Amino acid sequence: MVTSTILEDELKSEGCPRLEVWQKGVDTVAFNPKFRSEEMRARLRGGRKGGKIIGCVGRLGAEKNLYALKEILAKVRSIHWSPYDRVGVVNADP
Repeated sequence: MVTSTILEDELKSEGCPRLEVWQKGVDTVAFNPKFRSEEMRARLRGGRKGGKIIGCVGRLGAEKNLYALKEILAKVRSIHWSPYDRVGVVNADP
């Protein structure tokens, strides 16, 4: 299994047989709006009412380029950001 068609093509050119691209994406069964929790939203907002929550869920590896998130948030804040808006990062790794 490979994670992209680019990697699949590269490995095929090196003679690797039986490759299959692993389709990544959001698990819509596990991450479904039916699991919306007002309690969690309140925690992420620090008890404040209203505002948007921008979420990042997943393993916090270097390849996730979370530094880009910092740059993006700086741009968002300069365009439209409420003092009630929050960023939530959820990670299950140690």
